[in-house]
Amino acid sequence: QFFQDIEVDPATDVTALAIAAACKASEMGVFRRREFICGCAALEVDSIDEFRKKIPELRSRVLSGESLEEVYTYTFGVAIDPPCKVLPLEDASAYWALLLPNWPLREPFCEWASQHMKGKVINRDLWSMVLKLAVEVPADLSGYDDNPAWPVVFDEFVEFYRAQQGL
Repeated sequence: QFFQDIEVDPATDVTALAIAAACKASEMGVFRRREFICGCAALEVDSIDEFRKKIPELRSRVLSGESLEEVYTYTFGVAIDPPCKVLPLEDASAYWALLLPNWPLREPFCEWASQHMKGKVINRDLWSMVLKLAVEVPADLSGYDDNPAWPVVFDEFVEFYRAQQGL
């Protein structure tokens, strides 16, 4: 009801994740009283109208990268269902669509992963490294090297992608 009141669709708008991160909500889609009050204080809002006015700023801060790392890191923790410590690839892909809509390699990576990754799950380390890949490596992968710091999954994707693109 809250998201309807502020005219935000949690399925398609990264603002919902930004608000949840500001509230430090411990459960996806649920705001406990204390979490909500603390989130309102952090966002400096105290009415539905003030939330509505804050939405463009929250969205912009995530999509510009200003608060992306904070919201991105928060998202993994709240998206998994304890005691599970991994996120199904399908769910991760949906979150990447919200959080990384401008990453040119998002769709090719997700498609490749759905066909080639064993287990089709994303652990916290891989989740974190996807953000690093998305923000630090250009779309032509010219900044990517086979540095041992990158997960083997990325090496395999990059090899596949370069071969497909003739790079």
